[in-house]
Amino acid sequence: MPAIKKIAVISVACLTFAATAYAADRHLERAMELVDMMDIQSLYTNQRAAVVSNLQARVQDANLAVPDGYSELVTGFVAELEQITDESFDWEKDKLAIAEMYSDHFDERELRDVMEFQEKRLEWEEELRKFEASEVGRKYAESAIKLKQEYDVITARRVAELQMRFNQALTRIRAQSAEAAEVVAAQ
Repeated sequence: MPAIKKIAVISVACLTFAATAYAADRHLERAMELVDMMDIQSLYTNQRAAVVSNLQARVQDANLAVPDGYSELVTGFVAELEQITDESFDWEKDKLAIAEMYSDHFDERELRDVMEFQEKRLEWEEELRKFEASEVGRKYAESAIKLKQEYDVITARRVAELQMRFNQALTRIRAQSAEAAEVVAAQ
């Protein structure tokens, strides 16, 4: 194979590899944007806080028999737990893992669709916050329980009416069925 052809084949292979790597990087970048958009870091932070709280409760429940003058043992142990927790909960590392998870489950188009949905959800949440802060929104929130109770009364009336009409229809069909049975018996 002439040298020019070899160079051309190698160039095409390199460009193909580079394009594929770029597309994969772009796909992962989009997944990272989605993770940010969904504010998964807040959930992650809350989960971390729950783990820390659980560990602190377990330390208290352990009833460590620490002699007077040795309280630094507990203080050191708590500091060690905090360090272990900080090392275990590394947001940047886990953010990448979460983005890779989304990247594995959704192709480029699907990621765009999920991001569009998230944008609309965020817009809706903003509109909801504005409504809740308005005079009508506050009144609506204050009235919600009463409105639900009144709705339940309306529904209960409809159910009672339906039950009454059902019983009437059932009585009627029983009577008609009995009459039909008498006609058949008389033949």
